Amino acid sequence: MNESAGDLWPASNIHPTHAIYPELDAKKPIRPGEAWAFTFDRVGYWRIHNHLAPEKGGLVVVQGDSAADVEPLVMDLPKESFDDPPAMALKDLNSLFESDAALERAIRQYGPHNAVELLFETTSHVTVDCHQRAHVVGRMSYDIFGAAAFSLASHECQAGAFHGAMEALIRDRGIGTLASDVATLCGAMQGKFFRHQCVHGVGHGLLAWTTYELPDALEVCDTLQTVLDRYSCYSGAFMENVVGGLAGTMGHKTAFLSDDPHFP
Repeated sequence: MNESAGDLWPASNIHPTHAIYPELDAKKPIRPGEAWAFTFDRVGYWRIHNHLAPEKGGLVVVQGDSAADVEPLVMDLPKESFDDPPAMALKDLNSLFESDAALERAIRQYGPHNAVELLFETTSHVTVDCHQRAHVVGRMSYDIFGAAAFSLASHECQAGAFHGAMEALIRDRGIGTLASDVATLCGAMQGKFFRHQCVHGVGHGLLAWTTYELPDALEVCDTLQTVLDRYSCYSGAFMENVVGGLAGTMGHKTAFLSDDPHFP
């Protein structure tokens, strides 16, 4: 029931795509005095926000017995290398925004990292925000490569691919195994630097999932097994805190920014 003076639009995280629990979306504003009903059929911790003011969010805890056992997360990196993308005409770059089929072909042929970079390149030619489309890259990459999407994505477009990969992970596996999933997401990475990049991306996705409640994201980072992994996860969360807090085009706001360079 909307008992406020303005419109509300309840939806699942992560803003703006609502893809973790896509059915949990009113699809339209709820006027003052009106109501919208939704029946949860999945046990877990489900974060929601007001799509019209995404900094305002909440948490719904759904209790009960979960009938499905979730298999352990598997982290397999693709054995084949990706092609380098050619120089593209503007119409071909635009097709990555307009056609899911074209975007999927780019992900499969050039890899998620290059696909995001091509989206970012488009923003230098036309006025377009690539963050939401990068969410789609992350979700498609998870559907194609599984958990390896966190290792294959890149930070352009305000880390949207990491957000989308986190959406797909929670949509696929729920919330109950999130701590153990995060602990194993980057286990196949060789070398400290590449493992850091992967866990750093997880930190980005975690903060977006928590609606920029920084302490909540850091608590999940604390479940990781090694000190280096925890620090890498922290770095992603703190970077996302700045990116999300300062990039007004995404609509995100955070309470954890100040003029003090050492805050918090």
